[in-house]
Amino acid sequence: MQRLTEITLDPNGPDVPLAPGERVLWTGQPAYGTGFFQPPHRETTWHILLFLCAIAAWAALLGGGGSFAQPERIGAAVILSVCLVALSSVTASNRQAGMRSLRYALTERRALIAHIPAAWLGGRRRTLLSVPLPRIAAEVRLHRSGTASVRLTTASHREGITRLPLAVPMPERAPEHIAFLHLTDADDVARLIRSAQNSDS
Repeated sequence: MQRLTEITLDPNGPDVPLAPGERVLWTGQPAYGTGFFQPPHRETTWHILLFLCAIAAWAALLGGGGSFAQPERIGAAVILSVCLVALSSVTASNRQAGMRSLRYALTERRALIAHIPAAWLGGRRRTLLSVPLPRIAAEVRLHRSGTASVRLTTASHREGITRLPLAVPMPERAPEHIAFLHLTDADDVARLIRSAQNSDS
């Protein structure tokens, strides 16, 4: 585990301000989901449903009668299939961009989750959540990809969650469950959180 005295989550932006004596215990980012063909489980289900819709459309258009000629039905099936493939591709691209934009950090006092979009997504503002460790319950959840996520459950929707200079105004009800997604060292991160909580108590 890398132990740092300063933290730079965004190479093109300001460093995250740390309190005097606060040290960074760990930094990371998702190890899965950042590739185009690395869909999480729920997204895989979505792609399968789109594929089944395409098959059903071909079966309905080519197997049924009606007033349309065969070439017209084939053309309609092709157009629908292209639209479904485009929808699947957009879903994968958005997820890939979102996962690549995530940066994680853990200090002796808090957990940090930053969303830093790529330059070509400059219209979307950067955000950063800071959650004090005493308000966190860490839970490791395994994934079929071989990675694991550390789910950080907070005491309430907004309690203890603060905005830092990178952040945009938070919604009125922030999520209770925040997570370090798809890590290869999730067990080590969870142990670091518990160790920091015990040393602070």
